[in-house]
Amino acid sequence: MEFVRLSSGKANETRVYDAHSKLSSKIKTYYDENNHNVKTLFFDSNESLTMESIRENNSDGNCIKLSIYHAKDRKLVSQTLNTYDSNGNLIEDEIWSHLIQQLNKS
Repeated sequence: MEFVRLSSGKANETRVYDAHSKLSSKIKTYYDENNHNVKTLFFDSNESLTMESIRENNSDGNCIKLSIYHAKDRKLVSQTLNTYDSNGNLIEDEIWSHLIQQLNKS
């Protein structure tokens, strides 16, 4: 497996290749003006978008909300809400997952 990183302004692209030098997956990460991750796109070996994560950051750059969507139907797959103390330390994270919801309905 080989990783290749490409950078261009406010975005990075990581390509993952298998042992036969065939593209296995691709990840594009986007940053705001403060260089904080705000969006990540995940692609399969055919370069089709599979998932998207959207981050909301506080003024210190800490992720306060992370939402992950299935690309095909834009359905929310999971969401994490983070709480930080006055020193920027993570003190609580609340995670909701569509998968957990499905298991609870069974």
